[in-house]
Amino acid sequence: MERVTSHTGQRRRQTALGLRSHERRCSTYEPWYRSTRLIVIYLILIAPVGAVMMWVYRPRWRLAVKVLLTLWAVLVLVVAFYR
Repeated sequence: MERVTSHTGQRRRQTALGLRSHERRCSTYEPWYRSTRLIVIYLILIAPVGAVMMWVYRPRWRLAVKVLLTLWAVLVLVVAFYR
């Protein structure tokens, strides 16, 4: 490891890749609103919002899964409006 002086005059450590460990972790950081866990919670609690988030933020989910979950969201809306 070598020490590098930043433009502010502070010394910082760099790894062989040129990034500190927390910078490497942050480079793959996913915003909280795009997390799969939150989308599933919204699909359960607020189905229409979860369906929109699923289509916008999870393009890699299988099409069949997204269609089934969207139908679930529509069913929840229909039942909620006709109660």
